[in-house]
Amino acid sequence: MFFLSKFSVALVLLAPLLAVAPRATAEPGYNSRMTTLLQDIPSAAVAASHALKQSRYAADFAATSLWQVERFFEDNSSNGKPRGDLARDTGKRLFAIGCYVGEVVRRTRGGEWRADD
Repeated sequence: MFFLSKFSVALVLLAPLLAVAPRATAEPGYNSRMTTLLQDIPSAAVAASHALKQSRYAADFAATSLWQVERFFEDNSSNGKPRGDLARDTGKRLFAIGCYVGEVVRRTRGGEWRADD
């Protein structure tokens, strides 16, 4: 297991949004009771991937891409304060990155998104 400094703090803050549970079947997919949040997660993850790629981070939904997310946080924060790309729309960007991280876990380990909203 590896430790991600600033990234792990963001995960703790976003933990309620990152609940990934094992799939009941072998078929990929999301919970049949889709809420607005569940509909937003996949598109936010893809948007985060595109934005990270545009900023020259390898965000291809592979487990190793999580190191690129860590690098993004190192490059865009100082002493826990957002700067650079994180200085604008911080909440929206953290949500999208959290969705990306959760989607990496879901795709590599299996599971489905669940939300209690």
